[in-house]
Amino acid sequence: MSIGPVLDLSRDAVFGDHLLAKVQLIYLPNTHADIFDSPPESLGNFVPRYLAGEESIRNEVQIISDSFSGEKQEIVLSEIKKYIQDEYGNVLEENLVQWLKENNLLKP
Repeated sequence: MSIGPVLDLSRDAVFGDHLLAKVQLIYLPNTHADIFDSPPESLGNFVPRYLAGEESIRNEVQIISDSFSGEKQEIVLSEIKKYIQDEYGNVLEENLVQWLKENNLLKP
């Protein structure tokens, strides 16, 4: 359970030594009074995917980038984003672009 505006979804915080399973996020809207006064609200269920390291995804993205080397940057970015969403889940484009630049995977 997280207290405050931060939600820790790291593997250790969510599962500890247990096997991966479906996670349900629950919001308790009444934090200043008795929590039993308001029913909890489910925010959704998901099965988290944790990468052992970024090297594998970096290699996958490099292959996509090389495959579309003659295309405009917007097309390359679109293909990379589609791949990551299909394989790993939703991603914020701003974060993706920053990660691609930091890893020299986005050609100017």
